[in-house]
Amino acid sequence: MNIWVVASCYDGELATQTHLTRKGAYIAAVEALWDFLGLDASLDINDFWHNVIGLDPKCDEIPPWEIDSDVLRTLSADEVSNQYIEMSELYWDITSYDRVDLEVRQTTLKA
Repeated sequence: MNIWVVASCYDGELATQTHLTRKGAYIAAVEALWDFLGLDASLDINDFWHNVIGLDPKCDEIPPWEIDSDVLRTLSADEVSNQYIEMSELYWDITSYDRVDLEVRQTTLKA
């Protein structure tokens, strides 16, 4: 049986989550990246891009990434994994220290 694993390493501590679907694993990874990027549920997304990330919505292209977990669940597995890939690139570009290593891998569960 194929399963998906989301592995993270932060400050020397390893954590893993297992998922039965690729989509579920990538949703978990996207949600984790939003947390590590500093998106607070009470923060407006435009304020987040401007104040936390440093993008100017008037000049910079704002990524069309989904932040709502309920909406993420309506996307296809490919759409969610593409968002994760794009978010990972931005995350690595804007953080130089104190960051999480996050990876999604498929593996096989054997009896």
